[in-house]
Amino acid sequence: MRETKIEFWNAGEAGALFCHAAAAPHQHDKHFHGMASVISLVEGEKTFHIGRRSVHLRAGQMVVVNPGEVHGCEALNGAPWAHRTVYVDPTLLRAARGVAEEATGPVHFPETVIDDPAIFSAFQAMHRMAEAGNDARDSMLLTLGGFARQVTVGPPPVRPTGASRRVALCQEYMHDMVRSGLGAELADLAALAGVTRFCLLRDFKAVLHMTPGDYMRSLRVDAARSLLNRRRRAAQVAAETGFADQAHLTREFKRIFGITPGRYSRAL
Repeated sequence: MRETKIEFWNAGEAGALFCHAAAAPHQHDKHFHGMASVISLVEGEKTFHIGRRSVHLRAGQMVVVNPGEVHGCEALNGAPWAHRTVYVDPTLLRAARGVAEEATGPVHFPETVIDDPAIFSAFQAMHRMAEAGNDARDSMLLTLGGFARQVTVGPPPVRPTGASRRVALCQEYMHDMVRSGLGAELADLAALAGVTRFCLLRDFKAVLHMTPGDYMRSLRVDAARSLLNRRRRAAQVAAETGFADQAHLTREFKRIFGITPGRYSRAL
């Protein structure tokens, strides 16, 4: 069986996080990131579950996951896979799109799959340039510009429902709790939303396809990743993001990113 390889790095002033991963077949649990994920599959086949959609990706194609969008994936046919990914800050997408800095609202890709050999090839060249230690910002802006024309600014056109409003209210509260290094109990969230715990669980599964507990864990891991990017020590990060201890952070971080916080920090 192939040995798993997962590498992360920054490249100069590119304003993004790069990842090169190759592994035996496995499944990524559903999670989300505060940054957009641009994933190019260079080997194998995978199914990505993004929100309510499931898309099949083969080598030579790319998939874009919007900031905050819940997603997971699994390899197909028991075959190994490899991908090159860039986690892109929304401000960089705005720059690539040529959106004015004063424009408000989240950036959003209405299309998920990119099946364009020219864009795929340019993305690989840019990624390898960054892997070699070169400043890839200019190359990245040009590459992202190839498909950033699809980017819209503002929330996607989704008709709000009672469930989505309740989930959004709870999400805002949970974000506040994580910023304060605190937790959020299901009973407190249900009281905030004005429904029973069972109803809130059903709302989360319908809107985000994950439980409030899963959402909170993913939120904490994403907050921890952001602090690790600022060269904070793992023990300090664990305390500031509400994990019981460093070992707890390590388990959850590795479940999503495939490597420990310490190894992740050393790669930056």
